[in-house]
Amino acid sequence: MTFGGPHWIALALLFAACSSTSTLSGADAGGDARVFDAASVCGNANYQLATLLHPPGTGPRSCAIVVRVLQRTGRPIAFQSICGRDAPTAMTDAQALALAEGAMVPHVSSWQPVSPSMPDDGFIFSGSGGDFGGVVVVHPRLGRTVFVASTVWAGRGDILSPTTWSPPGLLADDCGTGAVIPRVRGYQLGVASDRKAVTVAQAAEAVAHTALLDAIAREGTVESGVVLGYTRSTGGLVDEAPEWIVVVNAAWAR
Repeated sequence: MTFGGPHWIALALLFAACSSTSTLSGADAGGDARVFDAASVCGNANYQLATLLHPPGTGPRSCAIVVRVLQRTGRPIAFQSICGRDAPTAMTDAQALALAEGAMVPHVSSWQPVSPSMPDDGFIFSGSGGDFGGVVVVHPRLGRTVFVASTVWAGRGDILSPTTWSPPGLLADDCGTGAVIPRVRGYQLGVASDRKAVTVAQAAEAVAHTALLDAIAREGTVESGVVLGYTRSTGGLVDEAPEWIVVVNAAWAR
């Protein structure tokens, strides 16, 4: 099994994610109180996320917000943010980081880039070693890895970094804000098809329907996104819970 090369297909997707505002009957919504409560949940999440990502007095910074979306349901199941001062990263530095951080992936010692040579959304490296493989994502402005995971042929890999995750309830859902990730690039295992391309777009839309993007836009900018199709198992063993890993890139000028 080879994790790199033709098994990773890059899908460059430029799309405008559609927002939707649910229309509920009084019985379904519980009257005006239910609509007001939903708005309050989204508004509170917006404020809490904005404070988490860019605390008062922080100054200029960039963040990668990594959101795990369950493919079966199209719903976020966890997220984590990695933030800091800008440290622009060249390909040679990104490769060194991938080699160092990729050491936590069992039986994989070779990492090859599958993203463009100078991406503005993320350096994506795929590793392979016999029946074992993995992926490392390096943020181009933070100079840090933001996601590391393994996969196993007829076995089970795992997400290795981040090691801790926040619950999806903090993102809220069905906020209907109309916010979008302006540019999204998708990478997935297998052969690209129209159906899979739509699924990548849906993963980005799932994040757009939370309070996250509007929270960033309060004082910052949503710059781009990367979507990774992550399956812990390949070959004869079926992963019952494959995920989309959505990395949202954001920046604050002051």
